[in-house]
Amino acid sequence: MAECIILDTGALIGIERKNAGVVHALREARRKQYRILIRSVAYTEWIRGANQGLGKAVGEIAEHIGGEREVARIAGEALKALNLNGKEHLADAIVAACARHYRGLLYTSDPDDMKRLLAAMPGNPVEIVRV
Repeated sequence: MAECIILDTGALIGIERKNAGVVHALREARRKQYRILIRSVAYTEWIRGANQGLGKAVGEIAEHIGGEREVARIAGEALKALNLNGKEHLADAIVAACARHYRGLLYTSDPDDMKRLLAAMPGNPVEIVRV
């Protein structure tokens, strides 16, 4: 059972746009005392265009996680197996590998890409939630 949620760049954009699904998910995660995780690469993609005050608020409710070697290895192997460009798909691959590693719920605006990446990765099952 998941005890954390992982937010991709699309989910962070959903927070900024006050997407009802993302707002509800965050409330539920906090109510259930789940960890809310954001990969640094997703935060970096998002924050460059986000309201800085909102960026600070998101940073305060979520735990930023960096680059564990195992997550990086899984992401890299999936990109290679699918013959995907690392520049274009790197952030998604790292977020998907993080979801595998932490056994989390994956909140994403692009479930099809995430399913494709996750299918190329060994490990724990991941529940994907479209936001």
